[in-house]
Amino acid sequence: MKKIYNFLKNKIISNFNLLNIFFYYGGPISTGVVRFSIGFCSFVYAHNSLKMVNYLFNENSILSKNSIFLSNPDFSILNDVYDPFIIEIFLKITIIFCLLMMVGLFSRFSTLLTLIGIVSIKNHEVYSNFCSGGAVLLCNILLFLCFSNSGSAFSLDRWIKIKLGYLNKDNFEKIPLWPKNLIGFQVFSMYVSCVFFKLLDPAWLNGRGVYYAFKSQYSMNSLPDFLTLPPFTVIATYGTILLEIFIPFSFINRKWMKYALPLGVLLHSMMYYCLNIGIFSLAVICSYTALLSDKDYAEIFKRMKMVKFLFKRKLEEVFCVEVARLH
Repeated sequence: MKKIYNFLKNKIISNFNLLNIFFYYGGPISTGVVRFSIGFCSFVYAHNSLKMVNYLFNENSILSKNSIFLSNPDFSILNDVYDPFIIEIFLKITIIFCLLMMVGLFSRFSTLLTLIGIVSIKNHEVYSNFCSGGAVLLCNILLFLCFSNSGSAFSLDRWIKIKLGYLNKDNFEKIPLWPKNLIGFQVFSMYVSCVFFKLLDPAWLNGRGVYYAFKSQYSMNSLPDFLTLPPFTVIATYGTILLEIFIPFSFINRKWMKYALPLGVLLHSMMYYCLNIGIFSLAVICSYTALLSDKDYAEIFKRMKMVKFLFKRKLEEVFCVEVARLH
């Protein structure tokens, strides 16, 4: 019992200390990366919605104004708006704010307006028929980012302050990390709930969950037959459940995170290709950026610089050899 208590104390309680979650300050690099990735995801969602305007808002559409009898009670600036011209203007303005959020210009203000735009699209009477869990996840993350100082790194806001002499380019101010930690908790709770519902579903317990997904209305791109039939689908079904258990447990031991996240990216990339589930896979992959710390990003950037240096050195060696051969 004492060993179990020490394990819980050192591995779990210390990692989920409420004081660390809500009052811990740290570097802004990870939050800046989250802002950029979620801004990109918001841009993709708004751009896809813009491409659907002419299809959804015409006289022949099955989702035209005359076919909607129950209005959506959720908040949306576009409620009771069916004019395609007005909706196009609104979506283009939302795209502009998504781009401002990505580059970090007026970061908190552009993030707030991006949130309002994405929520309005998601809750519109017509677009709500295509709403997926990815749109909900995206709105939740945008809400958390509105309370963060996400413009303190990788942003035009920081670049302007440096040029005006208000900041030193070699120093990064410490910011509250609770908004980023809440995004991580959102990802954690999402996977826990997914595993819970899968374990209650006989199709997943019997190893047929992926098979039914490939044969459902959400199946998009065709795959070779051996990938859509047992035994591959049985392996993929149980592998998905094990991975969705493994990712939450990587929160307990950070050493597992370097294995869990690449596997998660691979899983959701395959889902994005095979299934028509909207923005969900991209939103989950972008949310992974909140699971890494400034130390993790510093290590990634260091390795990227090393790869760039080795590649450049290799090119120089090849160039010198070619020059020597010509002479």
